[in-house]
Amino acid sequence: MGNCSVYLNNNFLGNTDRVSTRMKKKYFTIPDNLVNKNMEIKMDCLTSSSKGYYYATVTLIPQLEDIYLTIIAAPNAIPYREYKGKKSGYSNYQALDQIVYADLFDDLTPDIYTGRIQGITISDVSAYVSRDLFYDQISRTNNIIFMAKSFNSMVDSAKIRSKIFEEAGYNVKCHAELETTFKGDEWKNNHLISYQDHGGSSYAGISYSSIPDLNNSIIFNDACLTCSTYNKYSFCNTAIRKGAIAHLGAVCVAWTGNNIYRLTMNGIYYENKTLGKAFKEAYCNYGFYNSRWMTTLFSDPTLNINPSHILKEPLIK
Repeated sequence: MGNCSVYLNNNFLGNTDRVSTRMKKKYFTIPDNLVNKNMEIKMDCLTSSSKGYYYATVTLIPQLEDIYLTIIAAPNAIPYREYKGKKSGYSNYQALDQIVYADLFDDLTPDIYTGRIQGITISDVSAYVSRDLFYDQISRTNNIIFMAKSFNSMVDSAKIRSKIFEEAGYNVKCHAELETTFKGDEWKNNHLISYQDHGGSSYAGISYSSIPDLNNSIIFNDACLTCSTYNKYSFCNTAIRKGAIAHLGAVCVAWTGNNIYRLTMNGIYYENKTLGKAFKEAYCNYGFYNSRWMTTLFSDPTLNINPSHILKEPLIK
């Protein structure tokens, strides 16, 4: 969309950005004294390059803050992904929780903070809810691990993030080197587990069957397919069963280096936001739509972990 000034009944509200409104919304606050049944919106283009015809959807919404949607359901009850055809020879799926259920205005971005609680069995869900409700009363570790092995950029990224977390006061292990191998024991006793590499429906550096008992761990799997299935071989569902309090992953083949993971991690550990708020804002601020639409959050979105240490600087790529 072009750079335009927006008026309500000849009262200036603000300017639009030079972005597509389908990719990014623009909100304007309407003063209470201007709210009535005869409101007229006018848009004036500011530059000659902005002139033309635009399609704009104007929706009046109340100023509501901190709205959360927690989906507690198996995917056979409330689906979490939808097939969108082939892309580059691979089956392409769209994650539904953020783009459909949390998208109130049909612009492919979430408007509320959303997360999903699910398990392979009812017992998995019950155990998760108990750990979630009493999260602050359960002892946590100060250990963090970053893992990468196949891409130079991801190895470098893991090393940079390791340094930032270590400087903040965490006990950090960085297992990031080309052509290395990972073991399930490395996942033990970690508060945060970050994996940036190849993945599969039952694999994220280790097999689903090698996931050890976890310590209310937060898992960032910047990898393909880790949330693509719902069965006993599923990596993300097994991680929740084994004790993860949150899992970020992809519902299909994905782009490695997805900045949603970095931005969400930054929101949690640098800005001290809830998991849902950090993920939603990361999702909305990451402009490359095809890279983000397969990313989903399995967690209570209202949970604020209150990090043991706040990062001294924001995470960089």
